[in-house]
Amino acid sequence: MRTTILVLANKTARSDELFKALEARAATGAIRLDFVSPPDGPGPTAREDAQRRLDEALSRAHDAGWEATGQLGNCDALTAVVEAYDPTRHDEIIVSTLPPSVSHWLGIDLPARVARATNALVSHVQVPERRPVGSGAAQRT
Repeated sequence: MRTTILVLANKTARSDELFKALEARAATGAIRLDFVSPPDGPGPTAREDAQRRLDEALSRAHDAGWEATGQLGNCDALTAVVEAYDPTRHDEIIVSTLPPSVSHWLGIDLPARVARATNALVSHVQVPERRPVGSGAAQRT
């Protein structure tokens, strides 16, 4: 039987750490992925950035041989996941974040809030913040 996972991710949607977690999950049985990616805020630039990351994540999932779909969500992550979650379709939720030092989502305890709001099995994948070589600026993952 195939497990359908709702993946909530934005900056980390295409990260190696998220895909390693998905590979580990796939090793226990067939998976299907539904990504929801909330933009960083309102406006076309935030939506374009989120769409680009989502498209890259979907491409990577398809390259891995998984059936995957995705959508941009509300810029409020909790609203986005609650609107996307369907208990008759999704077996579990994975929330992918940056580390606590930079993650707004962890600052508001999003994984626990998602679990309470959906009553679903929720896993959390933490992705380290990446910094380009020779730069103090954070790389968006």
